[in-house]
Amino acid sequence: MVQTLSQTVVLPIAGLVITYVLVAELIGMITDKNSLHDVDTFMFFKWFFKAWVAVFIVAHTFDITMAIFDVGHCHSTKNSENSKESGQQKKALSKKKSNDLEH
Repeated sequence: MVQTLSQTVVLPIAGLVITYVLVAELIGMITDKNSLHDVDTFMFFKWFFKAWVAVFIVAHTFDITMAIFDVGHCHSTKNSENSKESGQQKKALSKKKSNDLEH
């Protein structure tokens, strides 16, 4: 359900936002360089690379988000297991100390 929502709602909206930003940046880049009279090819390469990175991140947003939540879940599970173990160790030590004091 969450993945379907991400694909049907979030991706189209993000695609529209990225399209607007990239087109506005391209128009600004062209007008700043005197209507393509003073242009170097590196600026188009840089723009294409930005566009590719943005599309890649938007296309894999769900996967990235799920990976972050999985890492957090594993970390919290490890911490809870460690706290349970340390709690059990503390109980065992206190029980041992009380047994030593009785003898």
